[in-house]
Amino acid sequence: MENEEKAAQAGSASAAAKPAAKRPRRGAIVGGVIAAVVVVAGIGAFVWHEQPSFCNAICHTPMDGYLETYEAEPGQAATDKWGNQVADASGMLSAAHRTNSSNATCLSCHQPVISEQVSEGLSWASGNYTLMATDGNPAGELTERSTSQLTEARGVAGDEFCLNKDCHNPVIDRAIALHKMIRLFTLSGGGEAYLNFMGNEFGHPEWIDFPREGNGWSYKYARRQWNLVDNKELCYHYLGDFDHDMLQVLKSVKNIQKLPVQEIWHNDGDQILAFSRGELVFVFNFSPTHSYTDYGFMVPEGKYEVVLNTDDKAYGGNGFADDSVAHFTNYDALLKKDGKGWLKLYVPARSAVVLRKVKEDGAAE
Repeated sequence: MENEEKAAQAGSASAAAKPAAKRPRRGAIVGGVIAAVVVVAGIGAFVWHEQPSFCNAICHTPMDGYLETYEAEPGQAATDKWGNQVADASGMLSAAHRTNSSNATCLSCHQPVISEQVSEGLSWASGNYTLMATDGNPAGELTERSTSQLTEARGVAGDEFCLNKDCHNPVIDRAIALHKMIRLFTLSGGGEAYLNFMGNEFGHPEWIDFPREGNGWSYKYARRQWNLVDNKELCYHYLGDFDHDMLQVLKSVKNIQKLPVQEIWHNDGDQILAFSRGELVFVFNFSPTHSYTDYGFMVPEGKYEVVLNTDDKAYGGNGFADDSVAHFTNYDALLKKDGKGWLKLYVPARSAVVLRKVKEDGAAE
């Protein structure tokens, strides 16, 4: 009996000596849950920040109209950014970006570096986001989140986003191509003067409007943003460079304004027009879809060199033709009596080319 009691006491002592099992720390669990929530929220915020809805909600409130067109469904009725009803949203560029460009988002074209995003985010949170001073906001304070203010803070125009040279935009490509063709046609086929309003040579995105009662005596548009044409990251310089070279080509022919414009060929169906002025031959293809190979023009026999091409990559074109190649006329017995031959050219859609006849000794005529 004594032995049993001793054993029982020993067992009790031994059990008492064992440390109690540790309960899980509630604080560690809560901390882990919070960390997981933060990570998930951070991932979600990072994914969201690439969407136009984030740009609209956080920084660019006036993007409401653009966001609605971005989320519109092609083939269905919608409202454009100006509030007009359209029968089919397929023609709206924002919707086309989403559906035809693998769900392109704002950052697909306008991707700032992480450091820039963090810096602007902190500045926004602290209310220390510096803006360019304007008539309505002379101190440059953050009074509203407008697209124009945020772009002006960087010293650029609001339309600059659509003229990023690395962003393929068929609407802008079309505008630049036609801009060059129309200017060349106006200058080469015009009379004794060529008038250009300042800034138009590079497609300035704004008009000029001097202070007056009707605009509240505002100086906002009493300016030209010459910095746009100097920025090689934008497309404005393509137009500016083309305008400069176009003038040089026309100036190279003495008193060209006194020389007659002689039609070589026109075809309304092909949308082709060609004429000469002095030693220069001008060929225009206004077709938006048809490029022509070996399109023939009856011109004086000889050698011709390309001196200007609107499709040159230097001017924002596609560079489809090799302008380093000299072009020689092809013999035709029927044209021989007039001293003419066939000048066969490759003429890409929506482009124009200027050629100069070269003398036999290699010099321009």
